[in-house]
Amino acid sequence: MTNVFYGDATYSLAINEGMGVEFSGQYGRFNELYASNIDGNVYGTNVNLSIGMVTFGAAYNKATNDSGKAVSIGFGGGPYYTSMEEMTINGMEDARAYQLNASIDMADAGIEGATLSVRYGNFKSAPMDIKVRETDLIAAYAINEALTAKMSYAMIDDKNKNIANTSPDGSNIPYDGGYDRFLVRLSYNF
Repeated sequence: MTNVFYGDATYSLAINEGMGVEFSGQYGRFNELYASNIDGNVYGTNVNLSIGMVTFGAAYNKATNDSGKAVSIGFGGGPYYTSMEEMTINGMEDARAYQLNASIDMADAGIEGATLSVRYGNFKSAPMDIKVRETDLIAAYAINEALTAKMSYAMIDDKNKNIANTSPDGSNIPYDGGYDRFLVRLSYNF
């Protein structure tokens, strides 16, 4: 259990008819209750540059905690700017993460409602010896106002290969916690 405060702000600036930039900032504060080990601060910044049908983005999140504590996504999927298909700063002590992304709105190419995206994220926690990189390829299509299809392929690379794996003799062997995941979602809004 924890008390949570969260806030974010966004400022958009149109440079000309086909170009704009958006700046965002976020802050979250978690106060531990009942020895939950959920405690700390989250800071984030995000910038997106739109040029016609293409948008480029960069995001950064930083979490600060006392030893043995971590922040939580606690908001039903996580609001953090660097959250990926799989990875987020949830559960990490003193986490640092950044994300680079690009997306194409296919409406100008004649496919109204379709978007193609690529995202690259890097997640680190020195106290927990975590170093993970993730790359996501995403295709989304709004079939109509109520039905949306999304296909994603996530590639997770455990750079430290430090997940404990117990061998038959009881010793711990480094284990590569990386994996690939392919997912298709259909969402219907009533």
